[in-house]
Amino acid sequence: MHKTLRFVFIVLFSCLIIFQGLSQSVQREVVIKKTTQKIKLDGLLDDADWKTAQISKNFQQNRPYDSSLAVHQTQAQILFDDNFIYVAATVFEKRGDYIVQSLKRDYQGGTSDVFTLNFDTFKDRLNGYNFAVSPLNVQREGLVTAGDNIDNAWDNKWYSAVKNYDDFWTVEIAIPFKTLRYKVEEGQNTWRMNFGRLTLKYNETSTFQPVPRNFRPNNLAYAATLIWETPPPKVGVNISVIPYLTSGFSQDNIREDESYKLIKQTQDFTKNAGFDAKIAITPSLNLDLTVNPDFSQVEVDKQVTNLSRFELFFPERRQFFLENADLFGQYGFPNSRPFFS
Repeated sequence: MHKTLRFVFIVLFSCLIIFQGLSQSVQREVVIKKTTQKIKLDGLLDDADWKTAQISKNFQQNRPYDSSLAVHQTQAQILFDDNFIYVAATVFEKRGDYIVQSLKRDYQGGTSDVFTLNFDTFKDRLNGYNFAVSPLNVQREGLVTAGDNIDNAWDNKWYSAVKNYDDFWTVEIAIPFKTLRYKVEEGQNTWRMNFGRLTLKYNETSTFQPVPRNFRPNNLAYAATLIWETPPPKVGVNISVIPYLTSGFSQDNIREDESYKLIKQTQDFTKNAGFDAKIAITPSLNLDLTVNPDFSQVEVDKQVTNLSRFELFFPERRQFFLENADLFGQYGFPNSRPFFS
């Protein structure tokens, strides 16, 4: 009898491990359809096309446990037209449970409740795009490198609208195709993508495509397959120009030592101008130009009190150097930095 119970326990335990492994390895799929009418970005989700779009649900926990469905569920949908990718989500969370630490764009990750989405357009599981929206419609975007590192210094135009209710909040997102890099293939096109969710009050992170808890929820190695019902629009020429104009005025008054009588007065006017330009020639070839760079339009570095004997290395914030910066900064080794500008 003792041996029989032991055998049954071993069989059940083995089945549990196998079932858990299978549940985490199931590759989920999302079909993206083209809209028949323009989506109104108001957060209400009442457009007719949302009723026909596939609903991505049954989000699974990443933390604290990765073996069960999320307690606070999310439902997400995705559509596109000739200019935008549209994402809609219903995030189930009571209004009184919101935790939003900052209203500043590109707030620090892990400090606010968010709905997130990742795109791995080239399906290399290393490089992609991350977008996040809080319940108060505060945005954050970044480039994903090395699989799960997010650089929020990357800025681009995209749009979102949030509507708050007592037991849930809804969000609509519109991402211009010009913001992304991708290829259009003959026949069926596929990307890799994932929806995510962070609920701080209950310390719960969850994703649509399950991600084991020893990995970050934005890890591109774990992503669903995004299947395009019809091919996305062909990549056009994307030109971004960031100009700057500066001027200054100084006046020097030379006076006598004792009487302070004005002897001479000189005035000096200074002016300067220049621009950065990024031209996407192909999805994998960019032309970066800079004329008389000054970078006066770049976001300032964060203030840090350094009480150590080591110098500080501030992250790059100049858009000119951001895209593919990991190729020059790490060479595949995260702890090395052979080049620092």
